[in-house]
Amino acid sequence: MSLVTKQQQVVPYVMVPNGPVFIQFMQMTFRAEVGPIMQSADGKKIVHGELQIGESVLFFADGTDEAVEYDNSCQADEQAEGTRSCAKEPSNIHIHVFVDDALEVVRRAEEAGGTSVIPIMEDESGHMGGFVDPFNNLWWVKSFK
Repeated sequence: MSLVTKQQQVVPYVMVPNGPVFIQFMQMTFRAEVGPIMQSADGKKIVHGELQIGESVLFFADGTDEAVEYDNSCQADEQAEGTRSCAKEPSNIHIHVFVDDALEVVRRAEEAGGTSVIPIMEDESGHMGGFVDPFNNLWWVKSFK
C-alpha cells in the first residue's frame, strides 16, 4: 500500500542508477522512512519504491539501460524551441499527479502538445497512465475510483 495520502497530489518520481544506495543516502540525509519497495521479477532492480520525508512522499526506481539510451538519443524539436522530441520516456525526473479524471487529463495533455507514452490502464484502485510534455518531462496521472 502506498504512503501517499489525498493531501499530497503531486509526487516527484526520481529514476536512479542504484536504488539501495539511494535509499541509504536519503535515510542518512533526510531520515527518510522506507515505504513499499517493488523488485523486478529477477530481483535485480527496484521497479518502484517510496520514501517518506516528513509529511511528503518521494517515488523512485532504478533507471533502465533503455532510458539512458533514450536520453543520449533525443533530438531537439525544430518546431518548438527549447523542447525535445523522443519516443521513449525520460530517465531522471518523473512527476506523479493524483487527479480527478486521468483519462480527461491525458486527453487535454495530448491536445496541448503532449505525447501519451503509457496508455491509461485500469486497476483495482482506479486509472493510471503517462505522457511526455513538449519539454520532455514525464507525467504520470492517477485517478481513484
